[in-house]
Amino acid sequence: MNIYSSVVGFNYRPSYAWNSYEEWRFFDRDVIDFEIGLGKKYFPKMNTLRIWLSYDAFRYEEERQTANFETYLEICDKYGCKVIPCLFNCWHDSVMDNGGIYHPMMIPGSIWCAEERMYDSFFDRLVAPHRNDPRILLWDVCNEPYSFGGNEEYRKFMEPYETAWLKRMCDMCHAHDKTHPCGISHYASGTSTALHEMVADFVDVFLIHPYYFYSDDDVRNLTQEDFNGLLDTFNRLGEKYHKPVLSTETCWGSRRDDIRAEIIERTLAAHKQAEIGYVAHALHWSHAPDLHDDDEGPANFPGNLMFVTRDEKIRKYHEVFNMF
Repeated sequence: MNIYSSVVGFNYRPSYAWNSYEEWRFFDRDVIDFEIGLGKKYFPKMNTLRIWLSYDAFRYEEERQTANFETYLEICDKYGCKVIPCLFNCWHDSVMDNGGIYHPMMIPGSIWCAEERMYDSFFDRLVAPHRNDPRILLWDVCNEPYSFGGNEEYRKFMEPYETAWLKRMCDMCHAHDKTHPCGISHYASGTSTALHEMVADFVDVFLIHPYYFYSDDDVRNLTQEDFNGLLDTFNRLGEKYHKPVLSTETCWGSRRDDIRAEIIERTLAAHKQAEIGYVAHALHWSHAPDLHDDDEGPANFPGNLMFVTRDEKIRKYHEVFNMF
């Protein structure tokens, strides 16, 4: 049985921030406590939260951000939730960029900030002190690397550098914490497991982002049968490498509440059938990407992925989450 099959939770982005840097630079304990508490009220079986760290904010004020991370863990523990800290982000968007790591930073010597030991204190102060911390479920080393556009020549050039960087970050995570497993979150597309196999030798768990969706114009990316097959494919991948599988993002968005609720129901029913745990995206309304409506800030194709609204209510029809 998949050891993470009982994981039921959410990604969480505080409402006050537009990106990960703002989340930590303007850290607000009271807002975070209130919004996670609201989530626990509406979704009482919630047992896991995935939070996104900010290397940029940490480097500006290491001592303060180390303390803020401890505060975050205390709040999550207060509401009975294990934590999946996401150390780095490589997902970028043309409409609302979240910030994080960019490709030049992965090529040694390419720019002045691509230095060999630049991440040492990040792991020393945020990972190492929590090597035996029961509040940590696992470390998500990076969110959606290998996010290339259509330039095939660039992909062939960059991919070896990115793989080497990811391995180095995983090696550092293992060196600083031999207790907790680590993984790398990848988008799960079609039936391809190529991205996950590229990192299979240095991760402990396969972290996947399987999105079954259709837009407000009813354009589907997968049939229900295909989505079920996608999850089965990753279960077989886990069996091949003897590693567990966990969805660290799932439940595509929509600007329409009824369509979003149907997506949630179809998505989570498939996860239950496949016995794969899930961390849905995302718990609360936020200024952050894809967690608000069009009149509240830039919005892109995914629509709105929030479960709790700006006025502190459960989004219409979204109590369907509690069925699973």
